[in-house]
Amino acid sequence: LDIRKIKAENGGTDRFADAVPMVASAGDVVMANRQVLHGSFANTSSDLRVTINFGFHRRSSVIGVKREDGAIYDEEHIRARSRIIALAIDARRQRFPEETSFVYKPLVDDPDDTTWNEQTREQLLKNYQLLDLPL
Repeated sequence: LDIRKIKAENGGTDRFADAVPMVASAGDVVMANRQVLHGSFANTSSDLRVTINFGFHRRSSVIGVKREDGAIYDEEHIRARSRIIALAIDARRQRFPEETSFVYKPLVDDPDDTTWNEQTREQLLKNYQLLDLPL
């Protein structure tokens, strides 16, 4: 999409005629394709607005991909980013011990510790966003 062109053709406004509103109340969850053109009005209330983005890539669509900066998403990069998933699973296991815990198969035999504790929290979560896979 050429957003600048669409905006120019729309009289310079970002209120596009074909836009479809996603109306949500406090506490609602909206799900959309992560590549959808989207926007929102400024939050002029005193209420906090939180946006959490979740993304998923098939391993086969990521492995070996070369980023703009020349880095390549190799097995170690994907493993390092995936360890955060295992850490979150263990945090939930500790919080809800009566539940049957999910088994994250890609790291089931991984020798490195992904037990939720202060040490692994600091090691794995510090600057974790640097391991994101923006494709």
